Amino acid sequence: MPSRVPVSAAATFYDEDDTKLYAIAGYRALTLKSNARGGSYIYSGQGFRDQYGTFPDDKLGIAYQQWWHTPYLGIGGSYAFDDWSVSAEVIGSPFSIGYDKDHHNLRSLVFKEDFGTTGMYGANASFEYRFSPLLSAVGRLEYQRYMEAYGSTKIYSGATGTVTTLPAPSGGGSADTLLLSVGIKARM
Repeated sequence: MPSRVPVSAAATFYDEDDTKLYAIAGYRALTLKSNARGGSYIYSGQGFRDQYGTFPDDKLGIAYQQWWHTPYLGIGGSYAFDDWSVSAEVIGSPFSIGYDKDHHNLRSLVFKEDFGTTGMYGANASFEYRFSPLLSAVGRLEYQRYMEAYGSTKIYSGATGTVTTLPAPSGGGSADTLLLSVGIKARM
C-alpha cells in the first residue's frame, strides 16, 4: 500500500488562450508496504542455496517496507477546449535516496538496507469532461519509477540479539507504481 507526501511549486512560462505550460520543482516521499504469507523459499545455510521449503499459508512470513525521498524537476501543461480539459506532467531526478526494512517473522530476523543515490522519473495525465456546469467525469493516470539502487545491509537477530553488517552491494531495491483513477466530480 503506497503513501505519498508531495510538496511542489510551479511557475507558468506560457499562457495563451486555453493552453498553459509550466515548470515544476518539488520533493516527494514515497512509502511502500507489503506482507507475504505462504510461498516457498531457498536459503543459503551451510552452503550456497542449500535450504529450501514452504512457509505455511496462514503465517505472516515477511513484512516489507520501502521508503524513497526525492527532490525533482519537471514540466507540465494543460489545455481546455469545449467541455474537455486535459493536463500532463513529466518529472525526474538523479538524486533519489531509498532504504528498506523487512521483518522475516518466521526466522526472527530484521533486515535494514540503505540504498545509494539513484534516479527517479514519473509522468501523469488527467482529463475532465463537463456534462453540465455542476457535474464532470474525471480520470487520472500516474506512473513513477525508482531505478535500482544498492547499499549495505544490517541483519538483526531476534533469537541471538546479534547484528551483522554486510557491505554494499549486499542490499538493493527499486520501485514502480501505476495508479489509474476515474470518477465523477460535482460542484456546489
